[in-house]
Amino acid sequence: MPAAGAALALAVSSVSPAGAVSLAGTGRQVVPAYVPMWATLVADDGSATADLGPAAGSAPVSARVYLAGRDPQGLSAYAAAVSDPGSRLFHRYLPPAQVQRVFGPTPGQVGAVRSWVTGAGLAVTGVTAHYVAVSGTVAQAEAAFGATWDSFSVAGRAEQSPPPSAQVSVPAAVASAVLTVAPVETGLPTSAPPPAPEPVPAPPSPCSQYYGQDLATSLPDAYGQPAPYAACGYTPQQLRSAYGVPASLTGRGVTVAVVHQWAYPTAAQDLATYAARNGEPLRPGQFTQVLPADLNVSCPNGIQAGNARATNEEDLDVEAVHAMAPAADIVYFGAECDDDFGTLSILDALTQITDDHLASIVSDSSGVPVAAPGVIAAYEQIFEQGAAEGIGFYSPSGDFGDNAIHNNHQPMPPIYPASDPWVTGVGGTTLAVGLGGSYTWEAGWGDDDAVLAPGGAGWISLPGNFTAGSGGGASPLFAQPSYQRGVVPASLSEPVGSTAPLRVVPDIAADADPATGLLIGVTGVPAPGEPATYVEFPGAGTSISTPEIVGMQADLQQAQRTAIGFANPAIYARYGTPAFHDVTDQPLGPAVTPDAVLAEGAGTTLLETFGLDEGLAATPGYDDVTGVGTPAPAYFTPPRQMR
Repeated sequence: MPAAGAALALAVSSVSPAGAVSLAGTGRQVVPAYVPMWATLVADDGSATADLGPAAGSAPVSARVYLAGRDPQGLSAYAAAVSDPGSRLFHRYLPPAQVQRVFGPTPGQVGAVRSWVTGAGLAVTGVTAHYVAVSGTVAQAEAAFGATWDSFSVAGRAEQSPPPSAQVSVPAAVASAVLTVAPVETGLPTSAPPPAPEPVPAPPSPCSQYYGQDLATSLPDAYGQPAPYAACGYTPQQLRSAYGVPASLTGRGVTVAVVHQWAYPTAAQDLATYAARNGEPLRPGQFTQVLPADLNVSCPNGIQAGNARATNEEDLDVEAVHAMAPAADIVYFGAECDDDFGTLSILDALTQITDDHLASIVSDSSGVPVAAPGVIAAYEQIFEQGAAEGIGFYSPSGDFGDNAIHNNHQPMPPIYPASDPWVTGVGGTTLAVGLGGSYTWEAGWGDDDAVLAPGGAGWISLPGNFTAGSGGGASPLFAQPSYQRGVVPASLSEPVGSTAPLRVVPDIAADADPATGLLIGVTGVPAPGEPATYVEFPGAGTSISTPEIVGMQADLQQAQRTAIGFANPAIYARYGTPAFHDVTDQPLGPAVTPDAVLAEGAGTTLLETFGLDEGLAATPGYDDVTGVGTPAPAYFTPPRQMR
């Protein structure tokens, strides 16, 4: 097997079924834990706020027993080899049916799992190529899975799961067939109120059509000179021009899937309006949606994930893909908000895309701070299957640097699934697009905001306070994959306390700064009796740089005339070449501080100083803010072996 395949298999071995632990004298083995997010919510004092204690034996239980398949190591190895530009199997993808036939579970494995769970009294409620779904009581679940179950308060309902400290085990006879056991919520809310009105961001005013067009000469100087006004929002043509996307590449013939929770009610009309207003009109059938029947019931008030911006995430994602690949087909998969705050629902959507090969490039803007081994095992099976089929997955690296701002000033590991070795993690930059769509300069995204002093006398405490920036860093969950060896500096991959090099994110980056963002259009959800209004404004965050990269990947796929598949090995193989802009925090030199005035519609005037990510730094070469860099014109001329 090629070296890249071996290294990738090693990088994920810590969460594979091979790591199951035998319980001496019991005839059982512990499987990788799947801990629902709702079973780990804690108060500031560390006490569990959702755990109601041991569940009654008669309390209802639902779960999924995820299946490992007949050859999980073989699937990992093939996925690595088919993604490795140096392998003889490079781009020799398999159709979904063949992947299932070669690597999926055998009828004997499924039968053994069914026999075990029904023998414990549980009822089998469904069987797929990936799991056996069961239901029953806590008493039956404890007998089947060898662990106590607690009750948890979830959105006003009682749900049952083993507590985080529990060890779920299975009979040794079926252990090789079981990937993990995932508790599933047993009910949905009985009613769903309509989405709550949410203000749509107002476009900045005043603003510049390109970076540096208009200077804030009526405001105090910053760093010895007038600061330019922030961008009004770059048009698709400006962003494509800046990154060097040839006019001949539009993503034609490529299908992109966008996945997120819920579905924005005006997304289809917003995309059509945005496309028409910005010179990229849609053709009939170019945008479609796949939405579960009970989607709105599972997402009261639009979203339950605690992310206010997620309510219009569909608009941002699909419009960014279309901006960068105006001829690509786009399919939006709206995931339900229940089942572990959407973790399983997102996985279901990714599984549907992969099992039916509904797209070759997938943009997933979800993310969780911490992922248990069982969660990772279930997701990685789909990522590896997708790689074997020629499907690539892309996910944002986060919007708050090292996340210390949300963790009592202590850095946190990068979010999942961007940190997974089988996913392309996308970071963010601040991009200065000049007159005529020229690439002027680019910095790592990290904004400090200073407020205008009363009376306009100056800027308070320059550079101000950190507000947002590209996520990244080393993940303690994964060993360094082979494609990062020799590229990622040891200073990043071997943080204090590590015993071996780790996986570092992001892999690649694109524009994500609100002061230099891509123009996006959204219709606000109105209050009763008020008209809905369509507004265009600059999009922001790595959840918009991700679909920007996805759109550019669709352009590249058109150029190379074959599916890109899992992109990371090919991306790192081109590291240090003219294919990428090497982005740093000081693109204009150490004596020049890039900045912009952001005059918000609510009347707040801020000075944003760029290149100040929290706990992270964009430096020459690979860095944990922008990865290998951003696409340059040469990126869209693929090497010969990739055509």
